[in-house]
Amino acid sequence: MEFKEDKSKTLRQEESINKWRNAKGNGTLLLCPRFGKTKIGVEIVKRTIEKNNNAFIIILAPSEYIVKYWKNYFDDNFLATYQINIYSIDYFIKNSNTITYNQDLVIVDEVHKFLSDKRYEVLKELRSKSKWWLNLLGIMPHEKDRDMICALAPVIDKITTQEAVEKGWVSPHIEYNICLEFSDEDRIRYIKLSSLIKDTLDIFKDVHRKVKYQNKELFQSDFELIYACYAGKKLSHGFVEGKKIREITANIMGWNTNLDLYTEYGRQRDKYWNPNNIYERCKSFSINVKLRNNIISNNNIKLDMINNLITKYPVPTIIFNESIDFVTKIADSLGKDAIAYHSQIESRPIWDNDNNDWFRYASGKKQGQPKMFGKDKIKEETIQGIINGKYKYLVTAKALDEGLTIPNLEQVIITAGSTNLIQQGQRKGRGTNIDINNPNKQTKIFNLYFNDIYLVDGGIIRSRDKTKLLERQTNSAIEISNLDEIS
Repeated sequence: MEFKEDKSKTLRQEESINKWRNAKGNGTLLLCPRFGKTKIGVEIVKRTIEKNNNAFIIILAPSEYIVKYWKNYFDDNFLATYQINIYSIDYFIKNSNTITYNQDLVIVDEVHKFLSDKRYEVLKELRSKSKWWLNLLGIMPHEKDRDMICALAPVIDKITTQEAVEKGWVSPHIEYNICLEFSDEDRIRYIKLSSLIKDTLDIFKDVHRKVKYQNKELFQSDFELIYACYAGKKLSHGFVEGKKIREITANIMGWNTNLDLYTEYGRQRDKYWNPNNIYERCKSFSINVKLRNNIISNNNIKLDMINNLITKYPVPTIIFNESIDFVTKIADSLGKDAIAYHSQIESRPIWDNDNNDWFRYASGKKQGQPKMFGKDKIKEETIQGIINGKYKYLVTAKALDEGLTIPNLEQVIITAGSTNLIQQGQRKGRGTNIDINNPNKQTKIFNLYFNDIYLVDGGIIRSRDKTKLLERQTNSAIEISNLDEIS
């Protein structure tokens, strides 16, 4: 049975390769997470080299970690022999002046990560000077991003998660949304912060539509404009400081240094649109949003639910959050079976299970002292530790959203997230790899969120936690408020 599933998946990957070839080497493959997009890309590289061993090939990845992931698929001698270059997009942009643009083949992995103004301009330039082009994508983003991707290369093949599960190409899974209620204290704080945030949003209502450059809107929302007024904004023509954006906004909204403050109009313009007042208001807005997000993402009620889930289902699990502080708190709560990894991880010693001791320096001035390991080594140790059973629970923030393959993960707990549906799909996908050692694996996915707040007078304070979850989910999930509801 397992052999047939593997064979079926290989045949379907071959079909994707043929569709790209029939499209004259120009296309986007929209293949669900864990189907094997990287394997397809590697096979296309090898076949390109077979036809022309002098071919120039560039593979662009969204991060250095994904670069290493790609390199693991190739023999070192193969990469050294042929003209195959694997770059992170940031490295490519920084060194673009020294990189030959005329390429036979360009592969862009997780292409949705390349759609900011600067990155997209680089892709368009590279596209114009490349013979063949392959975009790899797991989940199609919203309409604007979709159009940008298809402008580079049209979608020529698509595999949904439902199809992949039905065919046995990824592990079947069941998804739950667990509804939680704020504590009385958090409820009061959340209501107050939401009121302050709403006051500023009301003042800025639709103002972002008026701030334009060359007759084009610069901001997609009032929320984005408010943050730009405080901290500045990176735009296609360069970084614009917050001071400049405040001055432009003030001018558009009728403020100037000659306002007559003896009139009601003048006093109102000065109160709301004096650049100094804009700054203070937007600064407070930023602080209040951060405080409200912290209630959502760093909360002991969620910590208790995580512990309850692990007690009920003590299987290999990956736990995602948005707060690095909370990541550490979760790992500490789960004890020695848990390991935390995030982007700000600091150098630290690593425990050697075989010798029941720390890895130690074997020579030099530090001989005998615990050896300190950097971020890359810790990440490698973390992933290998989950695979070989040294650890059972992996707790992370955003650092491991993508490019992570751990077949024995059976459970995903998402405690907070953005509105990005691709992020949600990638996180869910971390647990849906086929595990040949566990053919009956069915992954459980738990999304934890706080419910709306219902006021005594009948009003409702919408939970941003709930709103974000519903925006990023592309499928229905089973709604529960108690673990006893799980059959």
